[in-house]
Amino acid sequence: MRFRTQLLRLLPGDDGVTGCEYAILLSLGVAVLISAVRTLGPAISTIFTLTAGDTGLSAPDLTRPLP
Repeated sequence: MRFRTQLLRLLPGDDGVTGCEYAILLSLGVAVLISAVRTLGPAISTIFTLTAGDTGLSAPDLTRPLP
């Protein structure tokens, strides 16, 4: 019961931070990082596309017939 209460509060116990608490905090950090990348990724991609313009390095359009 004591361990579960400490785990829910995400506070270190009397014996310091345990490995389980480190794992929970690490997984929360990874979840926040993934959320930020998914939220900001399209906006950053759009900004790079607008500022770079057409560099001429894009793949050829294979749907058009050759002349």
